[in-house]
Amino acid sequence: MLSAPNLPPLQVLYTVLINDLDRIEEDFILVLDDFHAIHEDSVHAFLGEVLRHPPQPMHLVLISRKDPFLPISTFRARDQVTEVRTRDLRFTESEAIEFLKFALGDRFEDTTALELSKRTEGWVTGLRLAVLAMGGPGNSVRKLLDLKGTTPYVVDFLITEVLDAQSPPIRRYLLRSSILD
Repeated sequence: MLSAPNLPPLQVLYTVLINDLDRIEEDFILVLDDFHAIHEDSVHAFLGEVLRHPPQPMHLVLISRKDPFLPISTFRARDQVTEVRTRDLRFTESEAIEFLKFALGDRFEDTTALELSKRTEGWVTGLRLAVLAMGGPGNSVRKLLDLKGTTPYVVDFLITEVLDAQSPPIRRYLLRSSILD
């Protein structure tokens, strides 16, 4: 149907899709990444209709930087949605301390770890980059905490420190496999 010269109406498309997906015997996960990049209202309407009568074997994962234009409140009321928000992805203070103790041993104090956690806003990537930046002798957490500026500047510093320490092939790999622009 998708290769036809003219697409059938949306109602026909989502009805056929739901029926086809319902015939799948095993559970499956459909992942739609960067959903925030979809600006076409017809795509949102299409997915909304599919989700009104979701296929039994399908588990949908939407990855988006903002809430999708879907009836999320209805899904919440029906207990059909599990949300993972930004706050869920950050380390708590105790998790950050535990991570840094594991990675660095006794090269820091809890208060210093808390400050580093605040500066990276609990993001594990920022903490991991800090650990990598401190890999050499003489490097300390204090050096990182003495940086002035906001979190983006700290992250820029950490990325530069880590990337500069890598060989050109590793640097190319890291840059190509990065999910960030």
